[in-house]
Amino acid sequence: MRVRPKLMTVMADMIGLMPILLATGVGSDVMKPITIPFVFGLITSTLFVLIVLPVIYQIVKEREIKKYGKVEFLENID
Repeated sequence: MRVRPKLMTVMADMIGLMPILLATGVGSDVMKPITIPFVFGLITSTLFVLIVLPVIYQIVKEREIKKYGKVEFLENID
């Protein structure tokens, strides 16, 4: 459920920043050091949200199963 919105947001941001990264004109020497950490932050946050968090969630749930024999889920309140 979260893959498509996350990837769409990251790709839109990265496509919007590509002209700054590829620019060679006046002011590009000032903007590149600002833009590069932002782009790599987008990449690492995407990897964290789509890979690391689900793995941590799975480990916690497996530990809960071993400890209690069942998994407790919270009901959605709509």
